[in-house]
Amino acid sequence: MSSKLAFLATIAFNFPFPALCYPWAYGYHNSNVICQNYTIPMTVSSEIYIYNSTISKDNFELTDFVSASSSVNSTNIFLPVEKDPVVQEFQLEVHGTFCHPAHIAAEQESTVIIATHGIEGDGSYWNSPYKPDKYNFVDAAAKQGYSVFYYDRIGTGNSTKLSGYVNQLSLQVEVLSNLIKEVKAGTYTDSLSVPSKVVVLGFSFGSFVTTTLVATEPTLMDGAILTGLGYAPTAFAPFFEAYQSRIAATQHPAKFGVLDSGVLTWVDVFANINTYFKQPNYEIDVAEYSEIIKQPYSVGEVLSLQLGLGVTADAGNFTGPVLALTGEYDFFACAGYCPGFLEDNLTPLYSGAKALQIAIHPNSGHSINYKKNATGAFNVITNSLHTNGF
Repeated sequence: MSSKLAFLATIAFNFPFPALCYPWAYGYHNSNVICQNYTIPMTVSSEIYIYNSTISKDNFELTDFVSASSSVNSTNIFLPVEKDPVVQEFQLEVHGTFCHPAHIAAEQESTVIIATHGIEGDGSYWNSPYKPDKYNFVDAAAKQGYSVFYYDRIGTGNSTKLSGYVNQLSLQVEVLSNLIKEVKAGTYTDSLSVPSKVVVLGFSFGSFVTTTLVATEPTLMDGAILTGLGYAPTAFAPFFEAYQSRIAATQHPAKFGVLDSGVLTWVDVFANINTYFKQPNYEIDVAEYSEIIKQPYSVGEVLSLQLGLGVTADAGNFTGPVLALTGEYDFFACAGYCPGFLEDNLTPLYSGAKALQIAIHPNSGHSINYKKNATGAFNVITNSLHTNGF
C-alpha cells in the first residue's frame, strides 16, 4: 500500500460515526468544475417490510442467515419479514452536491444528471479525488458541458443513518423522487437555477432504485442511464455470499460502532475485488482505495433484491431514452458474463422507450468507475446524452 493510501486508511478506519464520509472526498473539485454541497431535509413516507426477528446477534448467526437466504429454495423456507409492508414516515437529511462546468457555457450545462451510487460507497463514487483524471465521472461530464447532482444515499456518508432493518429499497426510491423534484425546481442547483432537462443515472443498487422510480413516476425524468444493472435474480445470492458479510460494528468499531446488527460490510479487500473488480483491468491501489472509503450496507437493501423488489419493475410507460451500461464480466449484473444477457431481460421492461441502448464495457467487472478504462465508459454515457439531444 502506498504511503498516501496508508495515511488515508489511518484516518478512514478511525473516523467516527456519524460522519462516515471523508472530507477529502467532498472537498474535491478541479478548476474546471464548480461544486456546492447541500444538506437537504425531507419528510418521506414509505412502505417498509417489518422483520419478525433480529437477523443476527453476532457474525456466526449472520453467516447462517446469509447461507439460508442464499439457498435455492430460500423463498420457500426463509422469509424473515412479515408478509405485508406497513407505511412509515421518516424525518431525514440527505447530503448532496451539485457540480457544474466552470468554463463551458454550453446548452448541455442546463441538463442535470442526478446520480445514485450503489451499496459499496457514498456519493463520492461519482467524484473520486483519487486519480481523478482516470476515475472521476463528474470531471468527465463537466468537460462535455454537463452538470451533475450526486448524493449520499440514506445510511451512507453524511446522510441520515437508520437501522439496517428499516433501510430498504422502497425508502431509497422515495428519497430519489424527492431529490429530483427539488432539483427540477432549482432548489439545489447553485447558480444554474431551473434545469431544462433531468437525466437519472444509477450504479448497481442505485440502478435498481433508479429503474424502480422510472417505472413508478415515468414523467419525472427525461432520460435514464443504468450502470451495473442486470436482471439475473439467481446472481444475487452468490454475490451476497461472496461478500462474506460481517456486522459492520464488529469489523470497524471506531468507524461503525454505533450501527445496529442490520448494518453490514464485506469482510476485506479481497471480497471487494472478488465482487467488484476483474483482473487485469484494475489497479491494485485503486481497489485498496475503494476498500478504505467503503460504506456499510443494510440487510434491508439486500433483502429488497432477494424479494425481487425493483428487479422486474415494468417501465413500459417511460418514453425517454435509456442507456444500460454493464461491465463485460459483471458478477452482480449477470453472474460474471454479460454479452447477450441484457437484451432479452431489459427490452420488455422498457418497451415504450424512445431509444434503448445496451452497451457492454470491455474487460470490466462490476465497478465500472474504478476500471482502468473508466474514461471509455464515461464517454459512452456522454455520447449517448449527445445523441439523444441532451
